[in-house]
Amino acid sequence: MKQELFRMEGISKSFPGVKALDKVSLSVNKGEVLGLVGENGAGKSTLMKILSGVHRADEGEIFIEGNKVDIDSVAKAHELGVCIIMQELNMCGHLSVADNIFIGRAHKKGIFIDDGKMHEEAQKILDDLGIELNTYAHVGSLSIAQQQMVEIAKAISFNSKILVLDEPTATLTEKEIEQLFGIIRRLKEKGVGMVYISHRMAELNQICERVTIIRDGQYIGTRNLNEITMDELVNMIVGRSLEDKYPKYKRNIGEIVLEARNVRRGTKVNADYFCVRKGEILGISGLVGAGRTELMRCIFGADQADSMELTLEGKPIKVNSVIQAIKHGIGYATEDRKRDGLAL
Repeated sequence: MKQELFRMEGISKSFPGVKALDKVSLSVNKGEVLGLVGENGAGKSTLMKILSGVHRADEGEIFIEGNKVDIDSVAKAHELGVCIIMQELNMCGHLSVADNIFIGRAHKKGIFIDDGKMHEEAQKILDDLGIELNTYAHVGSLSIAQQQMVEIAKAISFNSKILVLDEPTATLTEKEIEQLFGIIRRLKEKGVGMVYISHRMAELNQICERVTIIRDGQYIGTRNLNEITMDELVNMIVGRSLEDKYPKYKRNIGEIVLEARNVRRGTKVNADYFCVRKGEILGISGLVGAGRTELMRCIFGADQADSMELTLEGKPIKVNSVIQAIKHGIGYATEDRKRDGLAL
């Protein structure tokens, strides 16, 4: 018999002018990964923020191991063993891996921080999870995948028994996703219950047994993944059957508007040629680290190219700075708008 770890019943939450959640329920067993799915704006993250103490529900109840609990803050959630790893990681890049794991809870020897003890404990947690990282490394020097591993280690350092993962694979490569799934399976063996939010249906079948669907802030149902087809699941998510998942759109493609030749920058960028026509969307694809972002930063003048020949509507142009790119009518929406582009 599977033992229930926690349950949320009849959770409702309103923001000014918006009913974000309307009597939503879900439950997770010990050692289970429950998939939580729904369209953007369905209320998935709001529901999990209530579980983790970021928001308070207007109505509804939460039970952990059969006991009704009142989660009124993030600190209270940590005390009860609940941690959430958000889509946007919350790391201090200038601090070490160990510092980030125990931030605000540093080991002390008298009035001084016991740095050696802290790194020793951090190493134990990483070893236990099968994560190969140097505890002295600055988090800012790590990849997004490695930073995510540090977030998971930080959550486990709270002795968490309930872990929420919000779109954890959004920026990871296949190899990094496999490493993450390996850690999730280790946590399952330890009896940790997890809620896994994802838009990637194929991933759910790999690590989840059940999936809960919410739509427009309402509970639609919970299904065993081995008893439901992908089409049925998509139907529950969007509220209608999708006859054509990838419809073709007719576009009027015009003349070439931008041509780029011989774009070079160090060892990261090595593009011989590409062009974009009026009315066209050109996709630039590749694995993480392949140089897609670096190529676009050169085109926009955010990074100085070693060599680059640009033609705009048939006329050669120079782009040595962002100001020049903007004057030529070139815009750029960055990959990470918290770090580049916005003055928060």
